[in-house]
Amino acid sequence: MTHPSSTQPPLGILLDYDGVVAITEDLHRQALNLLLEEMNLPHISHPEYFERYAGVGETEVMIHIFSQRKQIHDHAAIRRYMAKKTEYFLRIILEQDTLAPGFLDFLAAAPAHATLGIVSGSRREEIDANLQKYQLEAQLPILIALDDCEFGKPHPEPIKRPPRSSSGGTSGDRSPEQDPRCRGRTERHPERLRGRPARLRNANRL
Repeated sequence: MTHPSSTQPPLGILLDYDGVVAITEDLHRQALNLLLEEMNLPHISHPEYFERYAGVGETEVMIHIFSQRKQIHDHAAIRRYMAKKTEYFLRIILEQDTLAPGFLDFLAAAPAHATLGIVSGSRREEIDANLQKYQLEAQLPILIALDDCEFGKPHPEPIKRPPRSSSGGTSGDRSPEQDPRCRGRTERHPERLRGRPARLRNANRL
């Protein structure tokens, strides 16, 4: 991306995903509640979710929730829970209108020569499913997702990574699979899981 100036328009524009392209945070809560319902466990209320879990890494959220509900779990169980929750989430985003208000207007007004991309702490399959639903892959050809990076913001790694197309290829000299830094996001904000009041900082959901 070039520095904005009065004489040279931007060559590219990088966008956050959740809250800019789409509104999906509460859909994660809905998906989680479907999982809890399946297991005959109490739901998570909207205030509780946004105070305690918004912006916290998914693994930490799962461990804390199932520990609170006195469920015995191990790493394999947590992975199963996360896979099932993702399955519910992907179903929900296909059923609900998820685009952020004004985003289509932004696309229509964006400079035609500028390449648009998404840098996000959301999972690639979740973003891809939403872009495919609205047929936006061609307009947002660059995607750097949770799966591609070890660190979330404010760490600069996601912005500095070689761009990866929404179809899965990279324009850099190494793919995320070849780059030792890309082993999944480091989970953060354990203090929220000890009951400390939280703000919607989304510090590791880009």
